[in-house]
Amino acid sequence: HPELPVLNLTAEGTLTFEVYRSQSPMVIPLLDEETRFDKQLQGIRPYGIKSVCVLPMTTPHRRLGGLTVGRYEAGGYSGDDVEFLSLAAAQLAGAIDNAMHSEASRIAQERLDLLLELNRCASSNPEAADLLKAASTAVRNGMGGRMSGVLLPDAGPGQLRVAACSSEEDGIRPGTLIPLDDTFAGQSFRTAKPLV
Repeated sequence: HPELPVLNLTAEGTLTFEVYRSQSPMVIPLLDEETRFDKQLQGIRPYGIKSVCVLPMTTPHRRLGGLTVGRYEAGGYSGDDVEFLSLAAAQLAGAIDNAMHSEASRIAQERLDLLLELNRCASSNPEAADLLKAASTAVRNGMGGRMSGVLLPDAGPGQLRVAACSSEEDGIRPGTLIPLDDTFAGQSFRTAKPLV
């Protein structure tokens, strides 16, 4: 088979978007005669696909997208085929929706666990240095990062001082000075906004 061409498409004007919008299956019995979605169909015509069926993937909670199936024969989808494929699309949508809910629940639980750990750190570490070190480690572990630290303004102008860090990698350790200019930490400190 030829290499799949790279297509620059926007969602609107594609088969899947049309099915997503209308929530109705779409059958194209002969791709060679289809002109509405010509740019998208360029990507599948080299494979000898002659007919396509696109079905909405929807659950009671949300619209997820569309399931596209192609055949080498023209006129390849009967009413029974569309009915069966609609059931398959609904089953697939349910499985995807469940996976999305499961992942969202896992993330929410991990974030709740982190908040509880930070609360535990605050209640069991009365000394500021111990609290900051424990909190830095909890944030690193809870967010799955490589390093986490607390930077506070230094007495000198234009600098932040590392008050605590979860690990002493890359030469960053408590007491390290970080300039406010031209650093992410400095920009975040000056704007009082997170940077990602």
